[in-house]
Amino acid sequence: MMKKLIVSVFACCSLSFGISVGGFELSPEVGAGVQKVSTNGSSRYDWSAHARLWVGVSNFIIAPQFKYTSINDGLQSLKNTQAGVVAGYKLDLVVLSATPYVGLNYSNFDKYYDDTLAFNVGVRVNPAILPFSLGVEYEFQNPNDFYGRRQKMESVRFSVGLSF
Repeated sequence: MMKKLIVSVFACCSLSFGISVGGFELSPEVGAGVQKVSTNGSSRYDWSAHARLWVGVSNFIIAPQFKYTSINDGLQSLKNTQAGVVAGYKLDLVVLSATPYVGLNYSNFDKYYDDTLAFNVGVRVNPAILPFSLGVEYEFQNPNDFYGRRQKMESVRFSVGLSF
């Protein structure tokens, strides 16, 4: 009985804000993750947070997104905020759905680096009745540092999100 109650609560929570009617979907998501960031060969682990509003018709999905990343290399700490959009295709499987996507963001650093564009590609996986998602994402950006030199930044992010 308790298992049925817990599943019912999660199902009601997932249906309370998100809408999926016919071929139309509207689903807000907030989440956090850990990522391995590599800047010109030097790697470290940092954390990030994101918010997306998944909007789709006939399984084609777009999502405006906002991402925040805290970067600390031991000598300096900086913040990276990004705003942009992702586009993908939702694959409905029996017990879950998977959405591979590509994205483009305007990337802003609070210090040391100039603003730039960030490109990302990833996949988001959602269980059918639970209001959460798991994701993996690759991101690339190439900002100038304060000396004017290009700095190649890559990251692989694993995230957990709450879908409303």
